[in-house]
Amino acid sequence: MKKVLLTLAAVLMAVPAFAIEVYNNGSDTTVDIYGTIRGYVGYGWAEQASNNGTETISTTTGDNMLYGLQNNSRVGVKFKVGQFSGNVELGANEPTLPNTGGNNVGLRQAWGAYDFGAGGKLLVGKASTPTEMGGWSSDVFDTDGGLNGFGGSPTGDRRFQVQYNIVGLQIALVHDQNPNAAGYGFGDRSTSLTGQAYIPRLSVAYNGNHEFGSVGLKYKVGVTYTAAHGSVADATDNSRWDTIHAFKVVAGIRPTFLGGKLWLSVQGAYGQNTDIFNQAKVGSSTGAYAAGDAFNTYALSTTRYHYDAELGSIMAEVGYKITDMFGVVVGGGYQRANFIGKSQYTTADTSTGVDSYALYFQFPITVNKYLAFIPQVTWYETVVASVEAGGVKETYTRDDNRWTGVLAGMQMRVTF
Repeated sequence: MKKVLLTLAAVLMAVPAFAIEVYNNGSDTTVDIYGTIRGYVGYGWAEQASNNGTETISTTTGDNMLYGLQNNSRVGVKFKVGQFSGNVELGANEPTLPNTGGNNVGLRQAWGAYDFGAGGKLLVGKASTPTEMGGWSSDVFDTDGGLNGFGGSPTGDRRFQVQYNIVGLQIALVHDQNPNAAGYGFGDRSTSLTGQAYIPRLSVAYNGNHEFGSVGLKYKVGVTYTAAHGSVADATDNSRWDTIHAFKVVAGIRPTFLGGKLWLSVQGAYGQNTDIFNQAKVGSSTGAYAAGDAFNTYALSTTRYHYDAELGSIMAEVGYKITDMFGVVVGGGYQRANFIGKSQYTTADTSTGVDSYALYFQFPITVNKYLAFIPQVTWYETVVASVEAGGVKETYTRDDNRWTGVLAGMQMRVTF
C-alpha cells in the first residue's frame, strides 16, 4: 500500500498546478483553461448478514485494496466575449448524451449563455440542472458522491437544457432522453413499462448567499418534475396504460461562522419515481470505492411490477478549518426508500421499506490552492426494514437482511 500511495502521489504532484489564461484583451474578452485530476488510494471491507429462519449468518463480501483515477477528473475551457459566455468541459468518464455508455471521455459541460443584465441570463446546452446538490457535502468517496443513497442527493445531474436565471431563481426545461431507451430513464423499469410519450423535465430552484460580517448563510430550495405515459405490466391486465409521475423536492442550508472557518451544512430531499430521470439510488456498500445501488433489487423484483418508489433523505455535516492547511469534517446521513406496488400474480398490495445510513470523518490537508490530500473514513449500512403483502406487514431486525461496509482511504487532488 505504501508503494501504491507514493507512486500515485508522485504522479499527481508532477502535473503542472497553475491556472492558464489563454487570452485577455483587457476589456471584455477572456479565455481560461482549467482542470482537476483526482486519484484515490485506500481499503474497503463489507459484510452481508441474513437470517435463514433459525440463525443469522454473516459473510464477508468485500476485502479490497482500492486505488485509481476518479471518473470526474476533468479539463475545460471557459470564455467570455461581452455579454456572451460559454463553457466546454471534458470528463475522464462521461456519457455526452444519456444512454451512450460509459468508460469514455465525454462532454461534462457544453453550453453558451447570454447575459441580459437586469433581465437575467439565458443558457442553452449541457450543464448542471437547477436541482443538482453539488457542494453541499464534503464526502469524497464514491467519486465525490456527497453520500448519495445514504442521505445525500446526487452531486451530478448534467443534462442538455434551456435554463433561465434571474436574481437567484433558476428555471429549466431538461432533456432526459426518450423513456424507451433501455438502461436509462424508463429503462430502469424496462420489464414493466414501455414509455410512449413523455414531457421535458421541469427543474426550478432558488439560491441565496448572504454575508453578515463574519457570518455567512447559503441556502437552496428546488423542485423537479416530469411524467410519462406508457404500457404498464399489471397484475390483472398486462397491456394497461398509465401515467407515471416523477418529482423531487430538495432543500439545503449552510451557515458559516468565523469568516468561513466553521460551517454547518444540512440538506434534505423527498421524491417519487425519480429513477425515471436517473436520480434514484439506494446505497449499498460492497467495500468498493463506488457505492453500490440496490434500487433495482427491489424496484424490479418479479413480484413488484407496477409500483411507486418514494425516497426521503436527510444529511448533515460540521466542518472546521483548524489552520490554512488542516481541517476536520464530521457528517452523516439517512435515507428511507419505500417500494409500493402490486404483486405480479395477485391484486394484493405489496411494499418494501429499505433504510440506508452512513457516518464519515474527514481530515482534509490543503497544501496550497492547487494540491490537497483528503483522508476519510466512512461506515455504511443498508437494512431491509419491512415487507408488507396482502395487508400483512412483517418488520425485520437489523441482522435479518443487512449490508455493512467500511472504507478508509484518501483522495489526492490537483486543481489548476
